Amino acid sequence: MSTNSSKNFSLHGDHHFLAADFTRALKLQVPCKSDCSSEVECSQTHPEQWSSSSCSSKDYLLISEISLDAQATVDSSLASDDPSHNEGDDSGWGKDGWPVNRCLPFPKWGCQCPGLNFASVHQYQTFHDLVTHYLHQALDDHCYDSLSNFVVFCQEYRNSREKYPTLLEFYREYVPALLPGRFNCVGLATDLASRLSVLEILYPGVVDATYQVSCEDNIESLDWYCSFREPPLARCVKDHVLLCIKIIVSSRSGVVLLDPAFHIGQPITVMEDGLEPQSSVIKASTTRPEVHRTFEYRFRGDNPAYVFWDMIEKREGKPDKKCPSLIYVCKPYLSSVDVAERCNLVYHYKSLLRRNSQGHLISGLYFRVRDCQNTNITFFHQVNGAIRHLKHPLSYFLDEASRDEKVEEVIKAVAAGTDWTKCDLRTTLVTLAHLLQDKDLVQQVHELNNAIHEMCT
Repeated sequence: MSTNSSKNFSLHGDHHFLAADFTRALKLQVPCKSDCSSEVECSQTHPEQWSSSSCSSKDYLLISEISLDAQATVDSSLASDDPSHNEGDDSGWGKDGWPVNRCLPFPKWGCQCPGLNFASVHQYQTFHDLVTHYLHQALDDHCYDSLSNFVVFCQEYRNSREKYPTLLEFYREYVPALLPGRFNCVGLATDLASRLSVLEILYPGVVDATYQVSCEDNIESLDWYCSFREPPLARCVKDHVLLCIKIIVSSRSGVVLLDPAFHIGQPITVMEDGLEPQSSVIKASTTRPEVHRTFEYRFRGDNPAYVFWDMIEKREGKPDKKCPSLIYVCKPYLSSVDVAERCNLVYHYKSLLRRNSQGHLISGLYFRVRDCQNTNITFFHQVNGAIRHLKHPLSYFLDEASRDEKVEEVIKAVAAGTDWTKCDLRTTLVTLAHLLQDKDLVQQVHELNNAIHEMCT
């Protein structure tokens, strides 16, 4: 899907279609199969290379006792605070199925998926190279965009204030949109899964082995968190989504992780034993030469349901910044739209970022959400192979009559670099500036974002 698709943020347009048809279109959220123990036969054209190995029926149909326990704990807590509980009152839960004191729905996971079996590392590498090709296409075709859905969300709230006095009330009923060609992590993972589905011809079973997985950061106690077979519901935010392919190489289990939202230009191979074809440390892309960021992935030895993701950022003259995260790879994540997309709507950092096929950032903008007078937007684009930055107040876009030639040239360059027209990008920034003049809206966005991230502490 081209990034030249419409940028008209209509309040009642077709931009909710992708979210509504997410399950059907991508075949990612599937019920447990009745026959989980059967093996998918190898392709006759490549019988010696690979096969798809299904999990046992015991693993496939296992209901998470941890999840049920976590929900029971929440129910018990709500009941203890509700004096009418013994009278049959279930007011601790909203009509939408969320606890009234929780900012996000509970996340959901599906059944375990079969693995794609490779007889040797060499045979896996052939598959890896094909996946890399489609990943590079996806990175080159789509920007990372958390700006567009934020503008739509704020517009729709402001037009619904008579019905919803507070942002939280609106937020609970809002249907998050996957805007065509305007993707953040959820849309990018969705698009990539669709592209990889063509490999089913060469590798029957790859579609069943491919699924979205959830990621959690800001975890206070990794050991405690990993003591659960599934992520503890009461502490889950799950605001980032990756694509995962379950693999078995030479009878050894592992996963392929694909993270186009973090601009990673190669499939990440993580083996349970840490041996070949395990990926080494990955150097991530940044927009500034003085910032160096690396990613490293490995299975948790005490619980192979989780992959540990260690991000280290180095800046000249500053101490290293570490951000450990956990990726739950055991089961498909079924709440990417309802939880992750919804969560990212109120996240305080927004960006529009263009990458080349290798995942290197080449053009875009980013900013922290504040009231308009205190918001500065950083634009960046390439000039003779080097990245140039311009930081400018968002309030500039409130005055249509006043135009700065230098700023307008940068806007034009960023628009061209992100496959927008200058008119579309400028119109969006004008809309954003007017939206962020609403200090009450900005305050509620920050309060909701803070409340969400306090859930995991």
